[in-house]
Amino acid sequence: FLIFVRILSKKTHISLLISLLSVLAYGSPKKAQSDEKAVAAPVVSETVSTPQTDKTISKADSLYKAGNYKEAIKLYKEKLYDDPHNPRTNYMVGACLFYANEINEADYYLSDAQELPGAVFMKGDIYAKQYEFGQAAAYYERASRMVSQKSFLYDACARRLQGIENARKLLKSVERVVILDSVTVDKKYFFSLYALSDNAGILYEHKSNSTDYSAPFTGYMTQREDRKIYSESTDGQCDIYVQDKLIDGWSKGRKLPDEINTPGDENFPFLQEDGITLYFGSTRHGSIGGYDIFVSRYSSDNSGYMSPLQISMPFNSPWNDYLMAIDENKGIGFWATDRFISGDSVKIYTFKAESQSIYLPENTSDAERLQYAKLRKFFIPQPDTVPVIAEPDSVIRRND
Repeated sequence: FLIFVRILSKKTHISLLISLLSVLAYGSPKKAQSDEKAVAAPVVSETVSTPQTDKTISKADSLYKAGNYKEAIKLYKEKLYDDPHNPRTNYMVGACLFYANEINEADYYLSDAQELPGAVFMKGDIYAKQYEFGQAAAYYERASRMVSQKSFLYDACARRLQGIENARKLLKSVERVVILDSVTVDKKYFFSLYALSDNAGILYEHKSNSTDYSAPFTGYMTQREDRKIYSESTDGQCDIYVQDKLIDGWSKGRKLPDEINTPGDENFPFLQEDGITLYFGSTRHGSIGGYDIFVSRYSSDNSGYMSPLQISMPFNSPWNDYLMAIDENKGIGFWATDRFISGDSVKIYTFKAESQSIYLPENTSDAERLQYAKLRKFFIPQPDTVPVIAEPDSVIRRND
């Protein structure tokens, strides 16, 4: 992806579960912006919005909608003792586990709900997260045949199938990345652990009144502290804005153009030291899973941003990947991912920022290429390299 930067000088059953989708793309009832999930705007699941006469199920549904999966699972499982093969209850247990990134256990319960199109769709998501793209595509195609072509779920299947095609393309050119360090942290303040040099600017949490997202809204301030680029939620959608420092304060926030902001969610902006190269996370059409990392560059000739490029694997994955930051002074980069991590945590990877992208050799086997894409295998630094993750008690900068 760094080559890009330089050359440019990313009935009942239907009522029960089209429903499944509490999110369009690996998202949970709270927009997984992030998170997992996150892709275009999620919708409130018909499954849990349909009034229930059973008090236990009704309470469990409320907990699910609030994102309290652990407690919701307890109540749903309590009902499974009496009716172990109930499709709806098995689906809801599976959905809670899925959104908590417990995909292996989720798969077990979803298997008892396969007459519901949403559960079939979610099985596709599980296979996609395991990089089994052929199996994932088969489930998305099956789910699409179970519903009307005018339904939300049908469109969601089409988007997922496009994401599968993109994932297959990215898998053919996996970058050779030298990993310097990694740490698993709570996603709430993960950005505070990016040990950036002063010249690289400042990452901070952007305050927002929105409660629709489970991951933070982040912002970036230039080293001179004269420009902010940040994410904000308006009308249930997350977009990226910019503000400039004036003599008497800050300008009004300006939404970045359509090349950057889409009907999906955009968040986690980072502006490189050149002032024109922008990295950001997006759930736009073509995302291979939740948030993907994209890079764009401002063109003074056209007075606008160029079409963003979806960066390669292993930086992107069928999970959520975001907040790519390059520190040219230190020659390192950072990004965060929730791949293969349960709960509300993410892993921050620190890597050696190369002057140009280096890809795995063409004769690399498919099996080995997949291991590098998953970060099950990676290249290690020289012995004299020191850890570059900040201490957990780092100061968290917030916008004024």
